[in-house]
Amino acid sequence: SPIQTTNTFHYVIGSPTHTRLPENTFDVIFSNATMHVIDQKDSILIDLYRKLKADGNLYVRDEFTYNGELKKCGSKKCGHYVLQYERFLHLMTQNGFKLSGETHEFGYPIYKFSKI
Repeated sequence: SPIQTTNTFHYVIGSPTHTRLPENTFDVIFSNATMHVIDQKDSILIDLYRKLKADGNLYVRDEFTYNGELKKCGSKKCGHYVLQYERFLHLMTQNGFKLSGETHEFGYPIYKFSKI
C-alpha cells in the first residue's frame, strides 16, 4: 500500500534548545549538514538523546576539520565554522553518545552514534 496510507506525519517546530519531538520514540535521527550551525549543541544533543529509543542511533552528516584546523562553511549564506572533529567527538561523549560507525561514501562523512 502507498506510504501515505501507512504512516502519519506531524510537523513540529522546535527551538534553538529543544526539538519538541516526543521522548523515547525514534529508532533513527539523521542530522544533515546542520550540526555546525546549532549554537547550543549541548542542549540539542541532550534533547536528541531523550528522543531516541534505548537502542536508537543518531547519524550526523556534516563537514569536519581535523587536527585543530579552522575553516568556515563553504555556503555563502552560512558563515559558521565547520565542526572540529576532535571537539565534536568530545561533545558527543559528554552528552551520552558513543561513535559506533562511519562512512565517507556520500560527500561529507556520516558518523553513527549510539547511546552509551
